Amino acid sequence: MRKYTLGTLLAAALLPVLLLVTPASAAETLTVYDHQSHFRFDSGTQTFSFNGTLHTDSRFGPVVGHAHVSCTFTSGHQATCTATATFDGRGQIFVMGSINTNKNHFFIPITGGNGDFTGATGQLERTGINETNELLVFHLK
Repeated sequence: MRKYTLGTLLAAALLPVLLLVTPASAAETLTVYDHQSHFRFDSGTQTFSFNGTLHTDSRFGPVVGHAHVSCTFTSGHQATCTATATFDGRGQIFVMGSINTNKNHFFIPITGGNGDFTGATGQLERTGINETNELLVFHLK
């Protein structure tokens, strides 16, 4: 008969439980369209903000969440922005970094999240479509 140590037995018993509660480490990509509304610019503080609805397929596709963006101009066309994308039933992704507002296409760091996105990192890729619509690709790590 083989002898097993208490540590070996505990490890064997806990391994399936640990696999179930450990978050997946695989990267995920979320692609959505943001339809902006409630744009507000304050010339005194050099800030702008807007809300948006997140859609799966252009601005007329099903709504899967909402976004809020707030930016402060630091010099010229450079601005520091923070944003929260809320995905209905899944959680939020937080974004923060500097952008050039003259650029139609840019990347900005993902700084965290909650719910399904707890501990999220990676980057958000933004491409402007027109004045009130943009394509957002969340490259999650």
